[in-house]
Amino acid sequence: MRRAAALLALLAAGCAGQSAQNWLEEGNRFFDTGDPQGAVRAYSSAIDVDPGFSQAWNNRGLAKAQLGDLVGAHADYAEAIRLGPSAAEAHYNRGVVYLQTQDAYRAIADFSDALRLQPEYPRALAGRGLARAKVGDKTGAADDFKKALELSSPDWPERTRVEAELARLSGK
Repeated sequence: MRRAAALLALLAAGCAGQSAQNWLEEGNRFFDTGDPQGAVRAYSSAIDVDPGFSQAWNNRGLAKAQLGDLVGAHADYAEAIRLGPSAAEAHYNRGVVYLQTQDAYRAIADFSDALRLQPEYPRALAGRGLARAKVGDKTGAADDFKKALELSSPDWPERTRVEAELARLSGK
């Protein structure tokens, strides 16, 4: 009976004509062209084909966040982390949701997990710096901002914002 169910699932996936990876790539195209709703549909199809595909869960979370569905984004990031605990990006993304929902301590924890997995991750350092500043840890925030600036390239899109946050902490 299990074999029959598995065979039916494979046939259904085959009939859809696309692998989970193909659906992920289609979702990425939708996302990159400014269609987060299309991206959510494509990432959902990738998840239907392969429920264990952590990157599809993470990317669907990004699209949901762009649509303003922070609860849905958080749930997708949590599932991506459960499926792929070494996914630094999913920890970072969930940290961003925590920052947006004013839960700075959980944001710090997720950004720290991202940094444990990928120590030279400027965006995670900047995020943790913002969260630390929110809880009054100015020294920790300044240290994170400085390290983010050291690790990032001169054309890093977030450089100006991080420099401004660092100057604000320094009273300049």
